[in-house]
Amino acid sequence: MKRMRIFGLCLAAAFAISVAASATASAALPEWEGPGAKAGEKIKSKSGASKLETPGLPPIECKSSKSVGKVLGTKEINKLKVTFKTCSAEAGAKVCSTTETKPGLIKTEPIRGLLGYLKKAGPVVGVKFTPEKPLFAKFVCGSGAGAVTIEVKGATYGEDTGNINVQGKTSKTILRNGGTGESKQEFENFEGEAAHHLESFFNGAGPFASNQQQEASNTTLENLGIKA
Repeated sequence: MKRMRIFGLCLAAAFAISVAASATASAALPEWEGPGAKAGEKIKSKSGASKLETPGLPPIECKSSKSVGKVLGTKEINKLKVTFKTCSAEAGAKVCSTTETKPGLIKTEPIRGLLGYLKKAGPVVGVKFTPEKPLFAKFVCGSGAGAVTIEVKGATYGEDTGNINVQGKTSKTILRNGGTGESKQEFENFEGEAAHHLESFFNGAGPFASNQQQEASNTTLENLGIKA
């Protein structure tokens, strides 16, 4: 009887370990997969028009952008830097720039991207973008007495398409507005987590909830997908 009890306890322990391992594996998704899923692999992106919109204030619009980042582990990218071109506010009346020497050019600080489920049904997979430093970017719109210094921090979420459970060298990351949250971003969180959004400061006043609108086309040298 004693041996039977010990055997039963061993079975129960093995079952518990199996369940825990299964839960851990499930929790790991979504994650990068494919030959491109290795540390240091570059991900390049480009987009057409993009917009930083703060409800109740004039939007900041850029005609194009390009970026490059690196795969970090199986769920993250890091050192992502974005350059926005031909940027302005107030319907083009104010040129927006990171530095005075390159008018219309806005460069971000390094950004980190984390994979997660925007909606588990489907699934809908996306990336949460956060700055590796305190700010996404700091830039000035206009000049002279009418100049406005803008600082952006917080977090923003984009949906990944074209590479969910499919490996390839191209995909898209789409950030949309139209949500019901404070910022009006379509997605403000991974499912089951607290909401986060972009925060903008205008000449030190704020924070004001903001959203980003952009459709980026991504490319990698080797096949890369998202296992979800």
